Amino acid sequence: MRLSHLCNDKQVTPPPAPTSTTAVERSSFPTVVVVLLSVATFVAMTSETLPVGLIQAISRGLSVPIDHVGLLVTVYGGVVAVGAIPLTALVSRWSHERAMPVVMAVFAVSCLVAGLSDDLATALVARVVGGTAHAVFFSIAFATMVVRTAPQRRGRAATALGGGNALALVLGIPAATALGTSTSWRVPFLVSSGCFVVLTVLTHVVLRRYPAVHHTGTATARAVVRAAFSRPMLKIALALVLTMTAHFATYTYISPVIVHAGIWESAVAMVLLAYGVMGAASLFATAAVADRAPSAGLRGTIALTLLCLVALWCAQGSTLGTVVAVAAWGVAFGAAPALWQLVALHAAPHEPGAGPAVVNASFNVGIALGAWGGGAVIEQRGPGTLVLGSALIAAVALGVVLLPRWFPRDATTVLATERSPERSPREHSLP
Repeated sequence: MRLSHLCNDKQVTPPPAPTSTTAVERSSFPTVVVVLLSVATFVAMTSETLPVGLIQAISRGLSVPIDHVGLLVTVYGGVVAVGAIPLTALVSRWSHERAMPVVMAVFAVSCLVAGLSDDLATALVARVVGGTAHAVFFSIAFATMVVRTAPQRRGRAATALGGGNALALVLGIPAATALGTSTSWRVPFLVSSGCFVVLTVLTHVVLRRYPAVHHTGTATARAVVRAAFSRPMLKIALALVLTMTAHFATYTYISPVIVHAGIWESAVAMVLLAYGVMGAASLFATAAVADRAPSAGLRGTIALTLLCLVALWCAQGSTLGTVVAVAAWGVAFGAAPALWQLVALHAAPHEPGAGPAVVNASFNVGIALGAWGGGAVIEQRGPGTLVLGSALIAAVALGVVLLPRWFPRDATTVLATERSPERSPREHSLP
């Protein structure tokens, strides 16, 4: 600066402080967007697990063995497992405003076809279509949240998305089970289709009104794939596959397990309601650790899953013991989804679309393996052996995650996901 400028008596007006926009960005928490994404998560998770509570009704309606109906879960999970990473990479350049309505529309078609199907083959095709939508749903939803939420508030936002999953357990699955049992197993699928039609419109309108505030740079398919197959992410994937295989081997066939304990089939929905209520209650604890210690919290949920499966095996023939074990199990699973997503974000903070893709794929590998293996065991050995086998797999999962450095270290500092401050606010494709 020249001396004449320093000696000038005329007061110079300083440029606008750059902290004003920064302060807004740091405090950003898009409530409307988070609520909408939570509702979408609720409907997506309810539709994914519809066959669980209705497995016996679908078996009778389509005149196929109960283990064949389990394929509706296995195939769905298999499609998501195989497609999550490549499909996420494929749509990585799509804007959220475009991607989310398309995904909701595909979900709607899938549920409609499933509800109108007269044979298992058609129902399986419908589930394949739904699986392709589910393969990218969580990557898009989580990335949409990340670029619209301040870094230090993403744990709370992720917990809110987990609330949609928990409400699916509390309200969605029990209500769908009760509705399908009292009317027809087709009705819950058709209702889900209608909900997705409404969500198609809402996501199209709302996401355009609430653009991105934080930006992570232009994503590429190669960057997403590279982050997804990094060593820390592969460790998370292995732990998640083991945990979900243990969980869904029994949970997919929880209806016959509950009935085997002496509970009427008409009361299965009430037991699932208890499971869901406890899962929702666990979100309060999840919110307390989500931003500070997601890895430690996740280890706790796996340990609790193991204890509940052991308790469920010990409670064979006991109605009360079975109900208590299933309800406590809901606490472990209700807290898990948000924590898995946050741990994955710690593993690849600069590619927030990669973590959800890996979690989604691994989650559904576990679903597919659990549903397939559980179906074989329950047909050959019965519910008792099924639950014991699930407990053994959960014990292996717990042993793995207790190894040093298996999960990213918990940190109290805010994750630095922003890459390029020069990026235009209009450029907010899927990270």
